[in-house]
Amino acid sequence: MIKLYGVKPSNYYSLAKAILLEKGLAFEEVPTPPSQNEGFLQKSPMGKMPAIEVDGVYISETLAIASWAERAQPEPPLLPPVPVDAAKVIELCCHLKLDVELVARRVLPAAFFGATASDEVLATTEADLDKGMKAVARLFQGSPYAAGDSFTIADL
Repeated sequence: MIKLYGVKPSNYYSLAKAILLEKGLAFEEVPTPPSQNEGFLQKSPMGKMPAIEVDGVYISETLAIASWAERAQPEPPLLPPVPVDAAKVIELCCHLKLDVELVARRVLPAAFFGATASDEVLATTEADLDKGMKAVARLFQGSPYAAGDSFTIADL
């Protein structure tokens, strides 16, 4: 059985879980926070979550998990069958992750946990987030799904 390592508050953990659920793959959740301890680094080389274990092999990073799941369980597909269309879905996912989510993460402690953020951090985050959202808008299809006419990993 597949084991999913991570903790529920993580959006990346939730994405990996949604992928496994959409694919109808049976899995066991193993609550494991990110860690730099050697045991977890064997599962996830940077100590981040999520990671999955499949037949004694560990896979980390959500897009790698999605790639594995797409091949392990082709139905229902989460990527279009046409290679260029599949690449465009992955491209959109990368921009959402790198240029929106990771940028916004800079101010999450201030937004949700009472921390403070300097004016410089707020200004650079706002500028970078604006740039990232414009990049996503250039790729976003929204007709009726994020990447076109079928449900894909970009919708998750």
